[in-house]
Amino acid sequence: HLSSSLLVPASALKGSGPIGAGVVHASRCLHTSSQSLAPVPPLPEKGGKVRHGIIPEELFQLLYPKTGVTGKISETTCLLSSCQNNVAMLLETNYRERLHMVTNEVKRRLDYQIALQDLHRRMEQEHMINWVEKSVVSSITPQQEKESIAKCITDLKALAKTTQAKATA
Repeated sequence: HLSSSLLVPASALKGSGPIGAGVVHASRCLHTSSQSLAPVPPLPEKGGKVRHGIIPEELFQLLYPKTGVTGKISETTCLLSSCQNNVAMLLETNYRERLHMVTNEVKRRLDYQIALQDLHRRMEQEHMINWVEKSVVSSITPQQEKESIAKCITDLKALAKTTQAKATA
């Protein structure tokens, strides 16, 4: 809060009588609030301990249960080196994860190419078998078919006679 003494020199207020008192009274009325009327805690005679010239000791003591270090210079460098190690490990983990993803993707694509080659080979075999069967069937004439059926019938009759002979013996 700015008081009137900052705005008006104190020598001007001393000799002015009731006007000077009125200015001081007016400034107090304007600047009084519930906060300004609250008691102000006394300032300590000596300041708290600090490290590195500006960092309060309380901050280091607050971090000790969580980090295990109080913030001495050697412990600070240890903390920094452990942070650097953590960053290095995170980078290594990220690198290995990406390497694993690349490996899996390459394997998946190679497996696809193998499956594609197997499909082509199977289609070629089926086509060749169908072509050979079609050629053989178309090359048989009706006369050859009749002769083939007659030969099969005579072979079956001969087999039946040999089977009956073995059964009766």
